[in-house]
Amino acid sequence: MDTARCVLDGSDYTAIQHSQLPPSARSALRPHLRCSHCGEPAYFRSGTPAGNGRQGRSPHFFSRPHGTNCEITRVNADPWENDDGDSTVAYWEERNKKLIVQIRIDDPETAGGGNQTEDGDGGQRTVGGGIRTRQASTIRKGPQRLLEQLVSWPTFKTSELIIRLPDPNLTEVPVHTAFVRFEQADSELHTSQWHGFWGVVPRLTYWARGGSYYANFGINERSFRIAIDQSHVPAILSRYGLASINEIVGGYMLLFDIARISNSGRFTADVNSVNHIGFLRAAQ
Repeated sequence: MDTARCVLDGSDYTAIQHSQLPPSARSALRPHLRCSHCGEPAYFRSGTPAGNGRQGRSPHFFSRPHGTNCEITRVNADPWENDDGDSTVAYWEERNKKLIVQIRIDDPETAGGGNQTEDGDGGQRTVGGGIRTRQASTIRKGPQRLLEQLVSWPTFKTSELIIRLPDPNLTEVPVHTAFVRFEQADSELHTSQWHGFWGVVPRLTYWARGGSYYANFGINERSFRIAIDQSHVPAILSRYGLASINEIVGGYMLLFDIARISNSGRFTADVNSVNHIGFLRAAQ
């Protein structure tokens, strides 16, 4: 689970936020954490480093067991309780599951997919004063979990599963089309709709005039690059416990954006907010 709820004040903690608390604070919260869907006790599991042929895993919460008919276990059997990712992909494909990219919205002006509300089990929920029926075949995943799946589950990145992108048109494409490796991004193919651009972050350069950090994947004018405006840096450092933005170099990043051709003619995908990315540290 990405989040757990503290019953003392109703606050939701992401696993990464919880991992950055002092040990004494985590101990104090331990008996008060619950699954935000079923209310069963939630437990924290620290992230694991990469090594011995295994990719690292970000910190996360789990409940064992979840409550009867808990939304998480009903939707996808909570595959983060085990390491059998390819079996999970096969399970989803067999049942024609549809993935929905879930991006938390802090600012409706900058966050894509602001009308994403379906989350996968049957029943109804109130949305903006109306009633919307949930679809039993949908699974919501944020950029962090999707990145972990891309890195750790070999069959996921080539899957025919349908995924709904975080754009106002709710574009749906196969997973293998939705995600594009940084090195394979093409200005002729990947500027017309949202994509999940991902891969290993190379050396960063800072352009003071534009107030942005850039990672370039070639020297040609139309070579792909990612841009991180300095206004987003504090949130990235806080979420991932980094001392400097340069610590993302060598790690995996997934960012959702509709890439653009800049005024200078450069093929660019922007980090629109910390909520639009996932990040995994480089192996130590």
